[in-house]
Amino acid sequence: MIVSYCTLTEGALNATQLIYVNLIMDILGALALASTRPTKQTESYQSGSNIMTPEMYRQIFGMTTFMTTIMMVIMFAGKSVFNLTYTNATQTIDKDDFGLGAAKMTHFTLIWNTFIFMQVFNLINCRDVSANGMNGFSGIYKNFMTCLIILIIVAVQFFSCFTFLGRIFFEAHITGGREWFVTIVAASAVLAANSLLKLLPDTLLAKMPKLNEQEPMG
Repeated sequence: MIVSYCTLTEGALNATQLIYVNLIMDILGALALASTRPTKQTESYQSGSNIMTPEMYRQIFGMTTFMTTIMMVIMFAGKSVFNLTYTNATQTIDKDDFGLGAAKMTHFTLIWNTFIFMQVFNLINCRDVSANGMNGFSGIYKNFMTCLIILIIVAVQFFSCFTFLGRIFFEAHITGGREWFVTIVAASAVLAANSLLKLLPDTLLAKMPKLNEQEPMG
């Protein structure tokens, strides 16, 4: 948001969209993961004196870095990728004959859509944060709650980006089908990134910064 304000003079995500993002990450995501049955590997999990394992830190730092990179690409290269024309000084509420305000709102809607779908795919990643699990698709079809939540999120994004409902509830602009699918493909890259992270050698894991769980926090 700070980068968006400094470079595009507006926040890429508005207040309503941020609330929706928090709903997905803090409530719906937690419900989906909490309803996932533990595997034998989870049941035999032993982390010693710490709850967080090096593999968990790898997941946190690695996915944060990758998702931030994707968002920066969509934000700064989006005008070229999606064939949009507007100036940084343009405001999304501007009503002009050239449609600059609408173009900027469309770009921001696609940025928001990319971020939401990254959370969806990362939710799948988080179903397996073990040392060797390459993806979180194993047994996902058996988890009704996870499948339902994913379907709800996809449906909300579809109606928000292709119907007038998006403007009413999220101040989003109607997007094209090509642009919508480009954002999904870009967001799905987190699945490949998750698999690549599992290939990092143990020597790098040992160098990652870790919290001292023996000391009080706060």
